[in-house]
Amino acid sequence: MSVRPVRSPGSRPHWLRRGISTADLRHALTSGLPPAGVRSAVGFLRHRLTEKMPQERAAARPPHDATPRQESHRPKPLVTCEGPGPEHVFRPLADETRCGHCRQEAAWKTHTAKHPPHAPAPALGAS
Repeated sequence: MSVRPVRSPGSRPHWLRRGISTADLRHALTSGLPPAGVRSAVGFLRHRLTEKMPQERAAARPPHDATPRQESHRPKPLVTCEGPGPEHVFRPLADETRCGHCRQEAAWKTHTAKHPPHAPAPALGAS
């Protein structure tokens, strides 16, 4: 048995042309599933794609490829990490002064200082 793609007016490309994101489409298809399950996946998807079709948005975004690039997206410059250890550089996402590894180490030290690890419980039946 083969499965043919659904090519109705409610198919995925029609949704995306209306400016709906893939995440919104996934939510529309998978939210509120019947508790007893679905008899036919193809029929269920066809019904959902048709019945839950959103209205066309007034100002739908053009496809990603059609928008001209206004500015070049250059990566942020490398900065020197202020954390401990040998000098090393990283590329910050915002205004970080420590690399991810150093931030994680600092968070772990803070956590273990507040919540020291418990000693292992003695084995039962050991004499």
